Amino acid sequence: MALTLAAPTAIMQALQQEQGATMSHPCEVFADTVLAGLAAQNGEGPVENGQRLVPGLYVSWDDDQGKVTLRQTAENEATLGLTARITQAPRWITLNIDLGPGRFEPGDILGLAADLESDRPLRLDAFVRSAGEDGHEDSRLPDALNAAPGGVVQTSLLTVHAAHGLTRNSRFHTLVFRLPDNDFSLTLRGFQLFVLPAGRGLQTGSLTLADASG
Repeated sequence: MALTLAAPTAIMQALQQEQGATMSHPCEVFADTVLAGLAAQNGEGPVENGQRLVPGLYVSWDDDQGKVTLRQTAENEATLGLTARITQAPRWITLNIDLGPGRFEPGDILGLAADLESDRPLRLDAFVRSAGEDGHEDSRLPDALNAAPGGVVQTSLLTVHAAHGLTRNSRFHTLVFRLPDNDFSLTLRGFQLFVLPAGRGLQTGSLTLADASG
């Protein structure tokens, strides 16, 4: 199955054309590889805590306190479908997408463009975890991503600052989405990560497909 990213890609291309940016950051390439593998897999069935659905993508949760039954569903023209039954709320449940090694410069814009559908309105906070031998640091995206019946196409943009772990050398980055701690059904219909280099003058904030087209 081909990766379906039409609407998120339209947003990304509009931003890059406006700013004169190109897709060259290693974390972009790493994320694209992970998501292309997921789309080609088109898997279905039960998902265990920490199980790699494909190399670079997994769901994890607090097994000590929570009781979670998770299934991957094969949705038509979708990158990933997840359905969770939660009989006891975990302290956390997260969708994790590896971005690989790479260093960001202060002033870079890290952006997400996504098309998310769910059985009810959901708000998904996200952060990038930058891990090294001396521990890890989290850089929170300022705008949560939303999911709703029928799908929501949107972006979230993070301006990288010198204090962020993203700027450290020898770091492995992972994009982390906080999932609901009660029953949910979530479909990732399209997703794109992009990086706009520092000095392009782009202001951070959320952007819709309508904004990108006009």
